[in-house]
Amino acid sequence: MVTHKKFIQNDISFNADGLKLQGILHLPEDRRPPVVIGCHGLYSSSSSPKQMALAEHCNRFGIAYFRFDHRGCGSSEGEFDLVTSLEARCRDLIAAVEIINNRTDTGD
Repeated sequence: MVTHKKFIQNDISFNADGLKLQGILHLPEDRRPPVVIGCHGLYSSSSSPKQMALAEHCNRFGIAYFRFDHRGCGSSEGEFDLVTSLEARCRDLIAAVEIINNRTDTGD
């Protein structure tokens, strides 16, 4: 088993449909690691125990993990009942992929 001891957490803000979404990128010590982008459940947030465990597990294996709050959830903007739909959550995910794809500290 590969273990990594040093992890870095970066707060990241990005926009989707004019709403400010919040996320945290967990980076292992490796240069330009691959990234997994996590999506929380409908009535959950990026700080759920499952999201935290996934971030830790990925980092142990040298994989970065980006967890973010969908619109209307956690620390992201929007009132849940007014802004949440499957289509909107898909647009949130596309915006998350784009923001991570444009970084220089993560791989493909």
